[in-house]
Amino acid sequence: MNIAFMLGGFSNYGGIGRATAVIASRLAREENTAVTAVCLYRDEADNGYGISDAVERTYLFDGFLTMKKALLKGAVKKLAAILREKKTDVVVACGTVYYVLALLAARRVGIKCVMWEHTHPTSRNDHFLQDEMRSFAARRADVNVLIADRAREIYAERFPKAQNIRIYNPLDPRAGARTEAYGREHKRILSVGRLSYPKNYELLIRIAGRILAGHEDWQWDIYGEGELRPELEAAIAAEGLVGRVNLMGNTASVYEVYQNYDFHQLYNQRHNPK
Repeated sequence: MNIAFMLGGFSNYGGIGRATAVIASRLAREENTAVTAVCLYRDEADNGYGISDAVERTYLFDGFLTMKKALLKGAVKKLAAILREKKTDVVVACGTVYYVLALLAARRVGIKCVMWEHTHPTSRNDHFLQDEMRSFAARRADVNVLIADRAREIYAERFPKAQNIRIYNPLDPRAGARTEAYGREHKRILSVGRLSYPKNYELLIRIAGRILAGHEDWQWDIYGEGELRPELEAAIAAEGLVGRVNLMGNTASVYEVYQNYDFHQLYNQRHNPK
């Protein structure tokens, strides 16, 4: 079987890139299976998340551009050509922004198309026309994959004629590997995720104020980057947590970072679809 994943790329340190890298790498180990990661554009900062060399990576465009511009510049035709060249059997759209692109290209080639939802199914805040893209493509996809039970229920309500299934996000075994035992010496809490609206770090900062108030020797480090950094810096200052809640920025070696913490808070979302 030949499988293609359509996504933005592996340079923005986002959860979609990491989950895709884990699954694509694992699938590429299967006998008689070829896996291609089709990235919207080439980025020299591409970190790859340790994606297997067995996964072929290709690009629709050489430089950054928005999805609107990509569609106007023939993204559907370009993707269809790649899918045809690779003799692809199924293409997976990794995130709602790629739903329409993947669906239209799959229909041109005559192959299966899977929509892989990575945000809350009612979210409209990640990108322009997000819910419109979701509504158009999810009704027509061969399968919609949701990462939580509540998300699947919402899809079932909105798109009752579609095939909606839940598959939890994968856990990379490397994330749990430790070179030393858990102990009391690392008095730091770790959070990892984009500094964006769906993650609700504003609430986390308020919670941190209560927790750290009773533990003066602890601090809370947040790894990730995003458009809400200024607002979160202001929230940290307003809570009197400067130097105790720290925005650490992106890291290309998050698994190494894990080793320095004994308490991990890895996922928080404003509309957590449990």
